[in-house]
Amino acid sequence: MKKKAAQREITVLKRLEHPGIISLHDLIDTQKQIYIVTDYIKGISLQQYSKSVPNRVIRENTARRIFKQVVEGVSYLHANNIVHRDLKLDNILVEETTRMVKLIDFGFSVVVCPGQNLKVFCGTPSYMAPEIVRKHEYDGKPVDIWALGVLLFVLLTGTFPFRGVSEQDLY
Repeated sequence: MKKKAAQREITVLKRLEHPGIISLHDLIDTQKQIYIVTDYIKGISLQQYSKSVPNRVIRENTARRIFKQVVEGVSYLHANNIVHRDLKLDNILVEETTRMVKLIDFGFSVVVCPGQNLKVFCGTPSYMAPEIVRKHEYDGKPVDIWALGVLLFVLLTGTFPFRGVSEQDLY
């Protein structure tokens, strides 16, 4: 993990305490590495889960339960002026026994001031909002909301709303 991303993740995780978000327990900072000790989640990513169901289409009742938990976690982030900027199936874990979800991977996350625009081109191409793709300044919270829309679409249909043979074509 790059040091700057690790520092961002640490800064964000120290501020968070929510059942739908991975918890930070300890940090081990050595000369060569920063180790981030978080919850252990016995389960799989939402990406792996979607691959395990026929046609990658998750039943509406299941998708509703999962999506509600994800939205509650994102709402908590936004209420604390934190933007995730990389919401995607891979960054949501589904706990094996309870089927509760946890948001993970806060390497692109940032604490924002109300009204503050962001400039960094980041995220995962299939989930990126148009303003990021156009490389314009953007409000981070609506970018997360866009990614939530893509996520819900993928859960219910098994495909992405936008596709291309290359990243440039996708953009």
